[in-house]
Amino acid sequence: MTWLADHAWLVLALSSAALWAIVHVLDAYCVSRVYERPYMGTIMGGLMTLGLLPALALGLVGSGWQPMTGEAWFLALLCGLAYMTTQWMYFVALDSCESGIVSAYWNSLSFFLPLASYVILGETLPPLVYIGIALVAGTSVGFAILDQNATHRWKAFFLMQAAVLLQVAYFLLQDRLFKTCPTYQGFIVISVFIGLVGAAPLLMRPCRETFRRNWPTVRPALKFLVLIELTNSAAVACSQFAVANGRPSLVAAAEATMPAFTFFFSLVLFWATRHYGEEEAKHRFWLKLLLTGVMAYGVSMLH
Repeated sequence: MTWLADHAWLVLALSSAALWAIVHVLDAYCVSRVYERPYMGTIMGGLMTLGLLPALALGLVGSGWQPMTGEAWFLALLCGLAYMTTQWMYFVALDSCESGIVSAYWNSLSFFLPLASYVILGETLPPLVYIGIALVAGTSVGFAILDQNATHRWKAFFLMQAAVLLQVAYFLLQDRLFKTCPTYQGFIVISVFIGLVGAAPLLMRPCRETFRRNWPTVRPALKFLVLIELTNSAAVACSQFAVANGRPSLVAAAEATMPAFTFFFSLVLFWATRHYGEEEAKHRFWLKLLLTGVMAYGVSMLH
């Protein structure tokens, strides 16, 4: 129990990586089979988040509500904007690239976040931890190099690098917000803004028309989309609690195991159903297993 208490942030970060891997695989299915346009994923994510908020808010009943400053509300708004903008970029990239490869691009966080933490927060880490971060990030790049779709590889790459820079801001804003209010309360407030920002494109006529055309396809998949959103909310919660209990740079590095989880889940689902998952996941199977092992070793060095 002592080890678990001391390394709760690592367990939470790895849990968020596994949950987000499931979301990546299922999102790839939705982009190819359900959504007319990639941004429909952002809109549906926002609407689903708003729909789930009443249930999530029940968690505040026991803990109560702590008044928040204007700065805290503004930080939560910026978190919502940053998070949903990265989601839009993610869905556009997912439309042209294998889910495991897209998830690998997130791992530029392993480079950018420690740098930002050093420059902005003055945070330093032991040399061994930097070696672990390098191993995790390096193996993630290895996954990206294995992408078979050379035509769209760079489109997805540049989109995801922009998304990663916004994700860096999201992590640092989260860290500052959680110093001003209880963690779960901060999670709820950020979720409110995530939902509002995600649904905001419906204020524009072209997006409403696309939503109306796409609805007959989306409606039968609503239960499936709710499952994705519940999984995503659990991943966000694990990530936020990990940030609250550990260093943002270490949390980001641990979450860099997501490509390994994504590869595994995509392959297992494809083998089991021949419907979900992606056949491309079996490409260079043994090399991916090797990269997964090296990545796991890198994570073991983070604590």
